[in-house]
Amino acid sequence: MSYKSRKLTNKNFILDLGTDNRCPVYIADYNKLRDDLLDIAPSDGTGTFDTINEDTAGSGVTIEGVLLKDNGISIATATTGAGWDVGTLFEHGSMTTPIAHGTVSANDLVLDLKAISATATGQWVVGDITYLESAGASTGYFLGGYNYINIAHNAGAAIASYSEVDMAGACALSGNVQGLYSEMIVGASGVITGAGKISGLTVEMNVAVGATVANHIYGIEVDMRDIKVDTAGDKVGIKVTMANGTGFLDYGMQFSNEFSTTTAVVHFDLTQGNAPVGLLFESGGHTTGTVIKLTGAHTNLLTLPAAGTAPVIANALVPAAAPDATTMGADACIVVDVNGTPMYIPLYDTLHA
Repeated sequence: MSYKSRKLTNKNFILDLGTDNRCPVYIADYNKLRDDLLDIAPSDGTGTFDTINEDTAGSGVTIEGVLLKDNGISIATATTGAGWDVGTLFEHGSMTTPIAHGTVSANDLVLDLKAISATATGQWVVGDITYLESAGASTGYFLGGYNYINIAHNAGAAIASYSEVDMAGACALSGNVQGLYSEMIVGASGVITGAGKISGLTVEMNVAVGATVANHIYGIEVDMRDIKVDTAGDKVGIKVTMANGTGFLDYGMQFSNEFSTTTAVVHFDLTQGNAPVGLLFESGGHTTGTVIKLTGAHTNLLTLPAAGTAPVIANALVPAAAPDATTMGADACIVVDVNGTPMYIPLYDTLHA
């Protein structure tokens, strides 16, 4: 309403208010006051306001059971402790004092839930967008997201970040489907210097001196056990792709040993089942200049099992028929497969001049 109620005083009311501040009120004035009240409180327990301000500076406004809908919300920066200045929309505890929620047993506890059903035609449907932009030179860190789990008791499992894509029904894919995707971009005008590294994914494992761990530790584990059918395409745990020769790649995989505590650079564990091939090099019509290249000094080219254990044959004669002038005696030999035919490489336990 354009008219807003005003207090009655002896300056805007004709009659004398009297010592007890009592006077007759015109019906028109009363109705205007009633209309103003109905504008902000149309029914019991319901209020309509454009602006709610705190009465005491710094105290904030407490609203029990808040439900905010429709439009965006502008928020200011708040300090929540533990060295964090948090521009926060909803704060559920703090880093220094988390809320003691108690035992979660009957239902799962979810702090933030977004559920959307949509059909996108050439568009994106995005659950969350976090946009950070540097405002100047900095020696600090930018984190698009930070998940922290503190475990100090027996636990079933803990996952700091969990992604799941559920594909059910008939799906014709015009693009890739990834559970986790990270893209690093260096623009044409970028000039990158310094001692830092650029990586699309970094996994850091930290086990402090004095800790006791009776479990396996994996930097990256790819669990393929739930592929229950033999799909038409390749099933690969880790794939490095160079498409159409448009990029530059030095190594598909690199192992850098900064400490002398490594048992093996690559370990094929076949204790749980058989594998027909340990390493497969497939040319696909192209040429590999050198399949295996050694640089520098190495003690042994291969370490094989004892003679008599495949693929090492003890006391070998090459060829294995009755000895004649062309037969070479060997202390052992290695069996190799040449296009389906076994052939033999002789081995000697003594070097002769």
